[in-house]
Amino acid sequence: ASMTPANGIVTTGGEITVTGTSFGPAGNTYVTVKAGTYDCSSVTVVSHTSLKCTVPAGFGGNLDLQVKLTNGASITSSANTVFKYAKPTVTSVTSVDTVGGTVTITGTNFGPIGSSVE
Repeated sequence: ASMTPANGIVTTGGEITVTGTSFGPAGNTYVTVKAGTYDCSSVTVVSHTSLKCTVPAGFGGNLDLQVKLTNGASITSSANTVFKYAKPTVTSVTSVDTVGGTVTITGTNFGPIGSSVE
């Protein structure tokens, strides 16, 4: 199986396209998709070899992409087809005096709201 976009999706989630085989006919509703521990929603089989789904907000990389059919068949990605969220980027940092205070870091892909940052 392969996935588009291959370079990761923003941490707020979004749509991916999975290409493979034996997904069933277009409109098949007997398919689930997971990216690591994240369940995809709105799974739509486009054709026997293509499906689309929405990945939820999350973070991480090297997550197995798993397509599961309700008949029990399960396809887990090979090592070269893993899911990853995009890396964080910092666009600005506020300065603070030497006594202490709050620093504000602005950017993208820090993870879902409420997630811990270390």
